[in-house]
Amino acid sequence: MECAGATPPNCEADLGHPPPGRARAEGEGEVIRQRYREAFEQLGAVDLTQRLNAGLYDEDKRKAARIWLDEHEHGEDRGYKAEQLKLQRRADLKSTIALVVAGLALIVSAFAVLGRHYTP
Repeated sequence: MECAGATPPNCEADLGHPPPGRARAEGEGEVIRQRYREAFEQLGAVDLTQRLNAGLYDEDKRKAARIWLDEHEHGEDRGYKAEQLKLQRRADLKSTIALVVAGLALIVSAFAVLGRHYTP
């Protein structure tokens, strides 16, 4: 289901579901408020986790913090996976080229060997 008249980052706010290709985090029911997001980014994951574990936030901010931590953690995973996929595709391309070159060399050598036997 596509977002009607909204860009993907705004899908959740408009329709109550995450944008295409993004799973909803546990406990995620709304978009993180911008002021929370800015505060969380200033704190960083480690300090935010410590404050969350110490119980310094109300329920709304706790949910937002868990969502932000999930996004922060999985964002790095996505970047790593994308880099690995890029490297894998490059390796696959090199392997395919090497296989084609080897196949052509086999064909040329077969013609060379067969050509010697059938020359008058």
